[in-house]
Amino acid sequence: MSIFYSKNFYQRDYQRTSRSARVVVPILIDAFKGGLQSVIDIGCGRGVWLDEFKKLGIGAVKGRDGPWVQSANPLIKGGEFQATDLSLPYAEPDKYDLAMTLEVAEHIDEVNADNFVDSLAKLSDTIMFSAAIEGQGGQHHVNERPLGYWIVKFATHGFRPLDPIRPRVWQNAEVCWWYRQNIVIFCREGSQMEARWQELHSTAPHIFDLAHPVGFQQKAALANWFSPEEYIGLWVARLKRKLFSRPAGAILVQPETLKA
Repeated sequence: MSIFYSKNFYQRDYQRTSRSARVVVPILIDAFKGGLQSVIDIGCGRGVWLDEFKKLGIGAVKGRDGPWVQSANPLIKGGEFQATDLSLPYAEPDKYDLAMTLEVAEHIDEVNADNFVDSLAKLSDTIMFSAAIEGQGGQHHVNERPLGYWIVKFATHGFRPLDPIRPRVWQNAEVCWWYRQNIVIFCREGSQMEARWQELHSTAPHIFDLAHPVGFQQKAALANWFSPEEYIGLWVARLKRKLFSRPAGAILVQPETLKA
């Protein structure tokens, strides 16, 4: 994905991401009531979110992402970053208090989505997760899915979805709209933090301003045709896979949600 996420991209993205992190990270720290000591970010980019955790006193952080991050002026250094192919299984020697992956899963091909969730589930009992929904659009979005798709995958590992973050930032313009739309907490059933996340979920304000996903998808699909420059690389990649990646005698099946 290095052709889609260059050094210039990360530099442009810093301001809006750091503003979002400054709002959301204190909510997470408060939720743990002093029990948050370690965080891992899967698909960390330059490490903007981890940098905010460090500023607020969380000493043990780690990020995993592609090797191109190392040339993008990362904010995390040395052993805090590990270059990783996120589509393949990976492991950590110890569990973290919090694992997070924000707007990353849509970049993982559908055939590797189970690997992605399997690896996440081993990292922590609490996972902050967001992924682009169908029709959202973006660079190299090869697996945009409704949240229910990911809920099913996490459920096989004993995780339940809770919604303590979005209602608290829904109207906050400092937070990027895609985080306000997509962030949920996956909590392992029976874990130490389950009751706390349930408490925050049950006391969160209601969100009333929701659009039906079918209508959103239809509108977004139409709009995306008018901004093709963002999708040319993705179209080329899909065409190459279609022409050159099919094993002899195999039947090519395109995931129904992949939209041009």
